[in-house]
Amino acid sequence: MSTNAIVMLNRHAGHGMASQLQTPIEAWLKRHAPGVPLLAPTSAHAALATLIILAPRTRVVLVGGDGTINTMLPAMLRRGHRLGLVPAGHTNSLAHALGLTGMTWQNALPFALNHPSAAIDVGQIDTGKGSWPFASRLSIGLDALMGLRAQMAPAFLRSSGMRRLWGVMHEWPRSKALPMRVWVDGKLAHEGDTLAVSVTNTPRVVATQGDRTEPITAAPPGTMDALILGKLGSLRGLSAMMRATPQPSPPKIISMRMHQIQIDSGTPLPLCADGEELPATGRLGIQVLPRSLQAVGQHAEAELWAPSTQS
Repeated sequence: MSTNAIVMLNRHAGHGMASQLQTPIEAWLKRHAPGVPLLAPTSAHAALATLIILAPRTRVVLVGGDGTINTMLPAMLRRGHRLGLVPAGHTNSLAHALGLTGMTWQNALPFALNHPSAAIDVGQIDTGKGSWPFASRLSIGLDALMGLRAQMAPAFLRSSGMRRLWGVMHEWPRSKALPMRVWVDGKLAHEGDTLAVSVTNTPRVVATQGDRTEPITAAPPGTMDALILGKLGSLRGLSAMMRATPQPSPPKIISMRMHQIQIDSGTPLPLCADGEELPATGRLGIQVLPRSLQAVGQHAEAELWAPSTQS
């Protein structure tokens, strides 16, 4: 077990459901890892301040979901901390990509503390007014609005798929295409009315094996998957938004691997990174930061992203 580790609980994750884990995790650590503290900061500001003063390369086990990771990501990158995860959010895309799907907290916690880490890619958004990293997904336009609406879904809709459907059904009737020009790796890939653009850093296609779902495809190291949806008919567009990967891809549905993207629009575009809302902007750039985050997961052995020095 790492001797330089902490566990940090976001009590607000999963609409507050994660708060129920504080007492049992404290008891587990006292028995199995007495040298590892459990922190439950009262605010995101306090959590970030804690991460900044930790020794570099501390193993930080976050108990939360994609939004928790996104909030802590700037400090994690700045200090070179190693990320472990106990999935406890309504959306746990990065945890799924790291091979943690189906793990209870009793399994995920010792895994996060004991398993080796290896480097994964991270994305970065630049708007001219600020820069923000993201770990799993950046959504632009209608995709962002649906993702944000999904965050407001009733608490009884616990699965990410059902929350996504709830967001789609509420936002799709009022959907509006926005003018965009999209350059991918320096080449104009799309121009015209656009429903949505998404950039994903995690496998989008899964295969079912028994009672488990496993990621079966991921972008090569240093790249991410970009999906551009032009102005589509209502049925085709709705079908595209509900599928992880549109198949087949008609001309107005563009899917490709990317290193960099530039987007220009005369209209402020809604943005959502890992489920967290960002300021709307009419111009932005997206780039991949290759192997910039050490994360604990199955990829450290299976090398889903790339071989790297484990720690």
